[in-house]
Amino acid sequence: ARLWSSHSGECRWVLRGHKGCVYSVIFSHDGTMVVTSSEDCTTRIWCARTGGCLQKLLDTGNIVNSAVFSMDSHLVLTACSDGLAKLWSVEACGPVQVFEGHDQAVSSAVFSPNGTHVLTASQDATAKL
Repeated sequence: ARLWSSHSGECRWVLRGHKGCVYSVIFSHDGTMVVTSSEDCTTRIWCARTGGCLQKLLDTGNIVNSAVFSMDSHLVLTACSDGLAKLWSVEACGPVQVFEGHDQAVSSAVFSPNGTHVLTASQDATAKL
């Protein structure tokens, strides 16, 4: 993944570390961090100011299709190829909640605007709240 200046068009940082295709990238709501998800079965959290890797969240051998921050940036929600969505603590580097119920890969997962619900979309042709 690369972090670009929207004003100059210059590449500010190259976020290196994933061993496979990077599927998603998004800023935290305060703009201080970036989260990436990859086919290498990891999610990485990066410092937006330095480009350095802050955390590596490991999945158990499943491709991570997307990842997003909670509004307070304390949690990361991942959508995985095993049909699960997982909620991770940024500080503890571990999953705190697993959302089950899809028959195929979860392609994306998002928080509701107030952060009290999770919405998932899957290759099984369903979305679940």
